Amino acid sequence: MVKNRLVFIFLSIIILFGVLGVGSALEERENTIIAAANRIVALQDDDGLSSLAGSNPVGAQDGSWDWDVTDKTGSTGITYYNIAGVTAEVLLDAYELTDNEDYLDAAELAGDYIISIPISISQRQNAFSIVFLYRLAEVSGNSDYSDKADAILNHILYEENYWSTHNGNYCGTTAGDNINGCTAEELTNAIIDYRKYTPSNPTGYTLENPTGIIIWDLHKFVEAAELADETSFASDMANIIKDYLDQENFDEETSSYELGLSSGIRALNWQDIDYSFYLTDLLDEQYFDGHFENPEFPDEHIQPTAYALMALREVGEFEAAQSASEFLIEEFGYSDLDGWLEDEIEYSEVTSEAAQALAKLEMIYPEISDVYIEPLFPNLFSTLVKIFATITDESGIDYTTIHYQIGDDEIKDMIFEGPFVGGVAGIFNGEPKDGVLVQYHIETINNLGNEKWYPSEVTWESFTYDGSAPTTTLTISDPKFGEPPYVTFDTILTLTCNDTISSCDKTYFKETSETEWNEYTEPLSAPLGTPDGSYIIYYYSLDNAGNEEVEKTQEIILDNTNPEVTLNELNEFYSSVPVNLEFTYSDSGSGINEYKVYKKRLGVDSDFAIISGISCNTIDDTTTCEFMDGLKDGKFEFKVEVIDNVGNSQDSNIVSATLDRAGPDAVNLDSPDDSSYLNEQPLLSWFEGEDNDDNLNPAYGEYGVSGIEEYELELDGEEPITLTELSYQTLELNEGSHSWRVRANDNAGNTGIWSETRTFVIDTTLPEISDMAVNPYYEGSIYVAGTVTASATVTDDNGINSVTFSLGDEECDATNTVDDAWACDIDTISLGDGEYNLIVTAVDVAENENVDDSLIVTVDNTVPSTIITSPEEHSLFASYFDVEIEYSDDGSGLYECQYRVFSNGIPTRDWTLRDCNADITITVGEGMDCNVEDEDVCKVEVRATDNLGNENIVVERTFSIDWTNPPQILSSGPSGTIQNKDTLLYVETNKPATCRYDTEYKSDYDAMSEENEMENTLNGLLHTLPLEDLTDKTYNYYVICKDTVNNEMSYPASISFDVDTRETFAVTIPETKGDYLRIGWNQFFLPSFVLEDTSLTAPYLVEDVLASIGGSYDIIYHYDGTIWRSYEPGRPVNDLIDLTEFNGGVFPYFIDMNVSGERIEISY
Repeated sequence: MVKNRLVFIFLSIIILFGVLGVGSALEERENTIIAAANRIVALQDDDGLSSLAGSNPVGAQDGSWDWDVTDKTGSTGITYYNIAGVTAEVLLDAYELTDNEDYLDAAELAGDYIISIPISISQRQNAFSIVFLYRLAEVSGNSDYSDKADAILNHILYEENYWSTHNGNYCGTTAGDNINGCTAEELTNAIIDYRKYTPSNPTGYTLENPTGIIIWDLHKFVEAAELADETSFASDMANIIKDYLDQENFDEETSSYELGLSSGIRALNWQDIDYSFYLTDLLDEQYFDGHFENPEFPDEHIQPTAYALMALREVGEFEAAQSASEFLIEEFGYSDLDGWLEDEIEYSEVTSEAAQALAKLEMIYPEISDVYIEPLFPNLFSTLVKIFATITDESGIDYTTIHYQIGDDEIKDMIFEGPFVGGVAGIFNGEPKDGVLVQYHIETINNLGNEKWYPSEVTWESFTYDGSAPTTTLTISDPKFGEPPYVTFDTILTLTCNDTISSCDKTYFKETSETEWNEYTEPLSAPLGTPDGSYIIYYYSLDNAGNEEVEKTQEIILDNTNPEVTLNELNEFYSSVPVNLEFTYSDSGSGINEYKVYKKRLGVDSDFAIISGISCNTIDDTTTCEFMDGLKDGKFEFKVEVIDNVGNSQDSNIVSATLDRAGPDAVNLDSPDDSSYLNEQPLLSWFEGEDNDDNLNPAYGEYGVSGIEEYELELDGEEPITLTELSYQTLELNEGSHSWRVRANDNAGNTGIWSETRTFVIDTTLPEISDMAVNPYYEGSIYVAGTVTASATVTDDNGINSVTFSLGDEECDATNTVDDAWACDIDTISLGDGEYNLIVTAVDVAENENVDDSLIVTVDNTVPSTIITSPEEHSLFASYFDVEIEYSDDGSGLYECQYRVFSNGIPTRDWTLRDCNADITITVGEGMDCNVEDEDVCKVEVRATDNLGNENIVVERTFSIDWTNPPQILSSGPSGTIQNKDTLLYVETNKPATCRYDTEYKSDYDAMSEENEMENTLNGLLHTLPLEDLTDKTYNYYVICKDTVNNEMSYPASISFDVDTRETFAVTIPETKGDYLRIGWNQFFLPSFVLEDTSLTAPYLVEDVLASIGGSYDIIYHYDGTIWRSYEPGRPVNDLIDLTEFNGGVFPYFIDMNVSGERIEISY
């Protein structure tokens, strides 16, 4: 190992030197960019007003620019939408160059302007605005700008847009169908049509070949599509651009040739398409002073040069790009108000594009990295130091200068042309001395004139000579014990290096078993992963000058082994204190320092706590500690912690015990209840006992008591029975009274308190039922009706709990009326008549139940039936007659049957009893005046009662007796016209009579033949004679009747009718003759056109009238003003008399309803 080597290290020290001047190419370029950006800000419209601009105007708004701004010192108040994006880009370049928020504010104003313009088919969208919005969103962090860029590009690619509605509808298929997005080829064709001048497109360029400007338009769409991840569209567009670059007519004579070449090269480069052929053409077009121009307009050279500079910078042609840059800077002239002039005209867009090109070139700086120094040939008298650095730049390195100073000597320079790898920084001669300072910094310039300093132009790196070794100290933290110290893994070994000149570089260490040194980076624990025992720690340090310390050592004894301790198990329960805790312990290392005894009361303590003041005694290897807790019982857990001299500790096993010094509480009995009556051997049960220690805080819950171990049952004062269950089933107890009680004993041996003493009686004997009865009732089958009282005698030695009576669905709860008699009322009305068992259910106090249904009861709630079979209601009699009555009862039997008779509302016989077991006939009539003004004023009333008292409603029958007047015919028939050959001749009289008939008029009854007597029905009130096989004609019959006392009609009744069995005929009135029906279906009028018919002369002939109507008819009737007359063709009377004078000249025709109305149909 080399010791005390003389090595220099470098420090970072800021030395304030003066700035080395200005005026470099870099400064010129930056100043030009800033001046151009300031010009763009000055020209931006931001006055809050609006106006119209250009031949294709858009309402001017804050944020955009005028196109032609020559001789203008500020905004013209006129703006163009299509140049907003391309012009605003330089504002972002200036912001990134200076961090001046004013440039970002102006850029956001332009972005807000673009956002404010609605996307529509009338607005031409270009890719310059899209690219600007994407870049603005990235710089500002505002996604509103990128969202608008997405929307514009989506509109062009997928929706009906300006290009799809342009001349020729290049995009999509049909205008207005919302699927007119542009493919790359369609968009190209639309832009060509837009750029090319035609009579239909006078705004196009007046160029024979606008290919150059078209490629410039298209190349920005490639960039916009790439930013939006529309890679397919970008690729398609780049290949189209390549096709245009390859066209034969695209050459140096083409307008905007260099602009098209530059834009095409950029697009191909973005898509990794070979551009080398076109790059050669572009380089051929550059003039000696670096500029490019438009072949058609040679004075236009700013915009072609700007885009050529961008292309050359992007493909790595830095020399040509630098030349173009110098040309643009020279042309600008550093004016705060003037931009670049294109053919003596200043355009805001061109000023921005030129500054953008300079900004893209300005972004290339050299990179300086991996700087270090290395001593060469060190000795006691001189030291040679070499400085190394890695310097890279894509444009190439022009030269590198190392500025250095030794001590207080003058600053010296070493210059290296071209790429720099390393060089000699200085020589320190003479005898070395600790503390001599050497400082330096590096300046490099790339081929674009952009410079870079390391560490910076005003900051120097330095190194100081150091020839003294460092000093290292080992500090051992607690835990530690003795010397050499016992340590643990928790012991921290800290190595501290001290060096006053170069400071410490590295510290190394190892321990006994290691052969390789370890670099010390942070404090160490005692040898990790190693077994207990003695170890030697070796250590030393190096400083930053390479000086090495002499190796040092320190012995330590590692003790990471915990002591051993065992706590003897305890009894589960204790009914007294102390509880003796016995344990043994040992340690194989640094030795025992102390032990601690812990307890935890379950349900109270969340963790173990040290038992303070516990009394302990050690004999031989066993320590005994007495636990005394006289305040509260409870369940305790114990453990012992043993700690050695370096803090290793070990907890013993945990043991537990319950301290319980009080017996259980009195047990609560469950079943049976006290003083119970039972009809079987009881199951004696009780609730689980509670071992609630009086010395135990209720908040301790289940802990601290030993719990119930067993129960003792004392039955009838005998020796207690020991049980573990909560019940006991008795088996052989005698009938009679018994007593019992229970107590609980806990697991600690404490005896509990006896429960209350309960008694019970065993009774298995059924109650006795006798003397069942119902009242009232009718003897025989025990008939009952309505509400009856059911009763019985019920007895039991221990008492009756309940008695119920039921009859069918009816039930009642009985009450004890006197002694052992029980009774209650049952309503039989809802029961159907018939036989029922009276059921008596008796339950004693022991729940023994006896049922007796031996008494049979017949329910009869039906009233007797009383029927007057004769005569009919409202009968009229001429003399005595019989009233026939029937009485009946299907239940308990008839008890009493009565009748009474009224004459002219006055009883002639009051209620009279009759034999109920036979039908009754009553003869009435003599002395009764029963016909007053044709009213029935006599009546008979009857009633009956059965043996249970059910009484029917009074039944009555009213009648009349007429001793002097002859019969009257109430109705007769038939009449009118009948259409059947068979009929029934009948008369109806007002009282019983006999009737005779004749076809000839006879004045009295006896003059008519006895054979012609009509058949009597309805008790002589209806008299009939069947007639058969009648012919169509008119019939007349005469009828005389006399009553039973020979009162005879004074003259015969006449019955007349017609028989007409012919079929129905119709009168049809043609629709063409108009409405004829006016007052109903059976009437019509002669219409006016009949009356006005000159071929008809009054009096009108029926044939003429019917012929003029055109109707079909059979028989028609008309009214001639006096009578109804029928017309039938062929009859003698066939003219219509006085028709013209009736009803204003309109004569009515009627169908005779009484003769043939049912057989006439009138229709249209």
